[in-house]
Amino acid sequence: MFFISKEKHCESYIGVTFGTVDYSQTSLLEDTAASSAELVGIDITSTSKTESGSGNKFFYGYRFTPAIAVEFSYSDLGKINSSGSGSGGGIDLEYLSPVELSSVSAAVVFQANLTDTIKPFAKVGVNRWDMDGEFQVTASAVGGSGSSAVSLNDSGSDVLYGVGFDVSVLESLALRVEYERFDIDSDLVKDASMFAAGLSYTF
Repeated sequence: MFFISKEKHCESYIGVTFGTVDYSQTSLLEDTAASSAELVGIDITSTSKTESGSGNKFFYGYRFTPAIAVEFSYSDLGKINSSGSGSGGGIDLEYLSPVELSSVSAAVVFQANLTDTIKPFAKVGVNRWDMDGEFQVTASAVGGSGSSAVSLNDSGSDVLYGVGFDVSVLESLALRVEYERFDIDSDLVKDASMFAAGLSYTF
């Protein structure tokens, strides 16, 4: 039977998860590169960008009752790479934009006891995301080559939400599986979603 316990149960927990991250990107870099190259007679004919990657999270939580906790975490959301190339007028052009994403978040966690060992939860909170990268352009011709780079650093605060479950394997140790979505209101990335699994330790 599904129920929420009202027994007071103040305790702390820490943990780590590892998983895959899916990115929802805008077309800003591709559009900017294509329009800029067109001005000098270069046609961008090949483009690619990272749709998914790997990430990890370290978290600390404080459980006021079996049903309610607050959780603080640092999430490494991996690296996004966008690239493209083209040529025209005797010039070969390539661009690359490696961008690293991370988030520091605080969330309220609502948990229930489905069984003695399986405890599903949902969370909502705020994530402070940080984007660190640059837009690199290299042009080459018969006479030589040159390159330039523009910073793509950005940061902001947006909503975080997720669902998952803990499975007790020992008295103080649990397996955690969860899905989290990080809203990222930037010009390059709109959101990142991480599906991850790991362990939590209660003390």
